[in-house]
Formats: sequence, structure tokens, C-alpha cells
Amino acid sequence: MLPDIGRLADLEGRLRAAREGHNLQGEADTLAEIATIYMAAGDGEQAKRALNSARLIYEVLEDTRAEARMLNNIGVIHQERGELDEALPVLRLAFTLWGDVGDDDARATTAFNLATVCYQLDDLAEAVRWLEIAVALHEQAGHPELYRERAALDELRFELELRSNPS
Repeated sequence: MLPDIGRLADLEGRLRAAREGHNLQGEADTLAEIATIYMAAGDGEQAKRALNSARLIYEVLEDTRAEARMLNNIGVIHQERGELDEALPVLRLAFTLWGDVGDDDARATTAFNLATVCYQLDDLAEAVRWLEIAVALHEQAGHPELYRERAALDELRFELELRSNPS
């Protein structure tokens, strides 16, 4: 899918104006919007570039929540592209930052993403550990999709048990 060229042109104009006006918040927010367009179009490389630029600015601005959001998205892009070893440290950092700002729902989502990457790396024990964290965090919040995470956790535990005892 091609990116929305008209929307991108508008955002590029906003980005120039933010940079010319030394508006770091506006620059970072616009870069995050640009990344969303590229992600929707399936252009992970362009999306990562925009997300990384936005993340660095959010870090300077000490906007930990926004920085964690950028990191989670970068990790998901790595995961989708099969760059699993690159995804892990990025997602772990996002998980830590979500904890710093007290956003347990976002932490649970990132823990689920980490479980997915660990599963893809065939590290079932670590996948179970991250999924247990996701379920525990979503249990506290009464998350509406909790039943799916519990079912996934049960399946993962069963698969791990089968591998541990292959009789």
C-alpha cells in the first residue's frame, strides 16, 4: 500500500514549520504522525526512521510516556520484519519506561509483544514469563481481552510442558 501522499505533504510542511520555529514538541509529534502513515503503508524502514527521530526528541523533552510509545512501535516494526534480536532490547526498554510512568495497560501490551518475540525466537520459558506479566497487569485493570491472553498463556504453558517432558 502506498502512503497517503497528501497527508504526508501536509505533515512535512508542519515538520518544517516546527523545525524553523524551534518547536521540539511539535517536531516530535509530527514525526510520530509521519511514522503512523508509513506504518499503515507497510514501510517499516521509513516508519522506524521517523519513530527514532521522534523518540530522541521526546527523550530530550523528558516525555517518558511518548518515548515509551515510540520504542514499543519500533520494537513491533522490528518484530514484524523478523528482526527479533533487535526487537527484544527495544521492547524491554519500552516496558521499563511504561513502569516509570505507571501505565500498567501499556506495560501489559509491551509484555505481550515481548512474549510474542520470545515465542518466535523459540524461547518458550521466556515467552511464558512475559505472558504471565501481561496477564497479571491486565487482571489488575480488568482488561476486556484478558480471556484471550489467559487462553494463550494456557496454550504456551502446555507447549512448554510437552517440550520439557516429551514422553
